[in-house]
Amino acid sequence: MSSARWNDHQVEASPSPPAVDRLSKLPMELLQKIFDDAYASDKPTEPLSRTLLPLFDRCVWRDVKVVGDKRLAAFCATFQTRPSVGRHCRSLNIEHLKSPAASHDSLETVFANVPNLTMLVVHDDWDMFLDVLLPAGRQALCPFSSTMRHFACLCKTQRADPYNPAYLASLASMTGLTVLELIFQHKSPVKPSSTPSTGGPVKLAPLDSLAVSVSQGQSLDSLRSLVQSVPSVRKLAIMHSEEPSSLEKLIPALAAPERLQHLALLACAVGRRALPAKLKQLTRLKHITFHGDFSHLARDSCDVLRALPLERIEVGRNSNISSVELIALLTGDTRLPSLKRLRLDNVEGVVGGAIVSHSDIDDGGVRCGWVLPRWTRSFRKVDRHGLINAGIKITGSFLRACDTEDAWNDALDTFAENENELFWLAMEANDGDEVAAWEAVYSGRIS
Repeated sequence: MSSARWNDHQVEASPSPPAVDRLSKLPMELLQKIFDDAYASDKPTEPLSRTLLPLFDRCVWRDVKVVGDKRLAAFCATFQTRPSVGRHCRSLNIEHLKSPAASHDSLETVFANVPNLTMLVVHDDWDMFLDVLLPAGRQALCPFSSTMRHFACLCKTQRADPYNPAYLASLASMTGLTVLELIFQHKSPVKPSSTPSTGGPVKLAPLDSLAVSVSQGQSLDSLRSLVQSVPSVRKLAIMHSEEPSSLEKLIPALAAPERLQHLALLACAVGRRALPAKLKQLTRLKHITFHGDFSHLARDSCDVLRALPLERIEVGRNSNISSVELIALLTGDTRLPSLKRLRLDNVEGVVGGAIVSHSDIDDGGVRCGWVLPRWTRSFRKVDRHGLINAGIKITGSFLRACDTEDAWNDALDTFAENENELFWLAMEANDGDEVAAWEAVYSGRIS
């Protein structure tokens, strides 16, 4: 998301700017285009004139990121002196709030003053956001419900059953919603839910993207109800914090499985039978993403992938997967014929400077600016050329990692050659004494 970090200029913009300049005499439509082009990357720091103040507000307040309680309080206070700025806000990202009691009222004030909001992303370690945005048993009174397109709530909670329909009534008023992310994590073990499910499942519009999470010990009934309430979804992201046998229950809950095109699996722990046969119901699945530990995917899981019309597979950052099984999907009689692209971001590398000492080698080139790839037992260094030569388009940081690995080997060879030349020079200088020659090389007396 492109957003302007909340800063002091947004709080202190003067309501009494300098006198009108020549720019102010241009037509407003032309001025808008000039502003959009001039401030495409950097935001203006102050308005040029009173006439241009609306354009300044439109540019500065359109995308807002609030980090911390102080920034939230400052944002809230702005509405007391300049209540009109909130109507310019289209995307709002709020995170790292530490004082639930103090921030609760500020949140209500902020949300009441951004009527045209289309994108809201909140990160919360408390239930504060949920109490304001998704209160139990009623709809939240937010003026942006009808304009909301992207709603993302990534929160830690003590709600035992956070997907209970009694908590989700506010979603029904977001009739234009296209992206819904409800990622909940329990901070500590919670007691079974006592919140009654009222009014049946929430009614949602078809979505482009839905993201949900499965916590350890969580009942899947409410989550299944949410998934079933979406008439169709093009992308489904499921975050697991335990053995994801829940996949077998969530996939059949899709109201229109034939319309799902992209499945993203984010896992903290995965067993050997991670991909259930019921994935074969996704008859139009073109794209699958693995993010997390998939190092123990069994061969029958790969057989499930071969039964799908996949055109693209992605492996995310800090993830692990079997390079042998990937090569089997790309080559030979076991290859997946529909696959066109493989994106690998699970390993990275950065080429640094010249290796000039053994200490540079011992620390993996860190002091010289190198970042060596971290290969694993599953995603092996020895298989990198097999992947590259599999005859399919590969993108991602994996390619930089391979280049880094090759460059590191070349740097080691160059260092060894230089060291060997220095050794023979030292041998001549020390009358053939090998011990003295190596001491001269290591001490730097010969260079």
